[in-house]
Amino acid sequence: MKNKSLPVLMIFLSLSVSFADVVVENFNDAYTGQTTLGQSLGTIAHSGYWYGFNDVKDGGTSTITPNVISVDSQFTQAVVAGGPDASKCLHVTINLTTAIPYPYAAVGFHLNTTALPWIDLTAMTSFTFMAKGAGTVRVKFLTDKVTNGFPAGQNWGDMGAEVTLTTTWKKYTIAAADIVPQPFSPQATAGLTWAACKNKVDKVHFQTAPSMLGGSSLDFYLDSLVMQGMTMQAFGGVIPISYRSSAKNQLPMNIISSARGVTISLPWPEKISAELFSMNGSLVWPIFNGTLQKGSFILPVSGGNYIAAVSGNGSTVRVPLKVVK
Repeated sequence: MKNKSLPVLMIFLSLSVSFADVVVENFNDAYTGQTTLGQSLGTIAHSGYWYGFNDVKDGGTSTITPNVISVDSQFTQAVVAGGPDASKCLHVTINLTTAIPYPYAAVGFHLNTTALPWIDLTAMTSFTFMAKGAGTVRVKFLTDKVTNGFPAGQNWGDMGAEVTLTTTWKKYTIAAADIVPQPFSPQATAGLTWAACKNKVDKVHFQTAPSMLGGSSLDFYLDSLVMQGMTMQAFGGVIPISYRSSAKNQLPMNIISSARGVTISLPWPEKISAELFSMNGSLVWPIFNGTLQKGSFILPVSGGNYIAAVSGNGSTVRVPLKVVK
């Protein structure tokens, strides 16, 4: 089948634990400066771009290597081999200087889109990622309640949680209950809670923790970011009425549009099978059975109305698809 005759999947789906997890980033694609989620939403949404920043606006001189602060293309150098499954991951080194009493630097990404300036994370039960290195990271969720709800200069205590890195890869889970204001901040003093903030979030930052002082370094490897409890619909994708199993521990994956067919994105390698059925339940054809590596895999599919059955991690999810050439 020639590329020009391959179909485009017209919807976005997310399959996983509780039928609703979203793969935010797996670093295993050609677009190193944009998250897997941002690519899933398409060019119209124009979302999910990575960036770096430091304490220069406060008089500091802390650095990030590669220099992802002033040159976005440096993320090409920051995405390297050596992930937990021997594929790609993010690697940056932050050096905090002594120019100011509380230096800082961070990498982060946009969560919002051009259509949705704020994302509602009410359904998010936890945020998981793989990481290793040396130092302590504060994972921050930037919210409208903090950014715009406090006076300038008093809006720095973003909601988040801290993780201390180890020299070997480890899966970190930040539950919704763990997300609190930065200690000793105006937000902590005000008793601000995640419940009051979670409906309007626009960015996620991985920043040096306040306990890391001038002269210290953060060596940070990051991979396989997943939001549990979320669907692509919350980010502007389309979720149709679906036929879903009641099985637990389903596999996080995004099934997205592609100019060349149906693209499945995974945060780690997994054995899956995918079959297409007619709307009356008759098997049309099996489209894949085997192990997909972390990243994205394109499946060519002919046009029509189907029910797709995707199995992985011991469970199956069935969703209706409309595919057009």
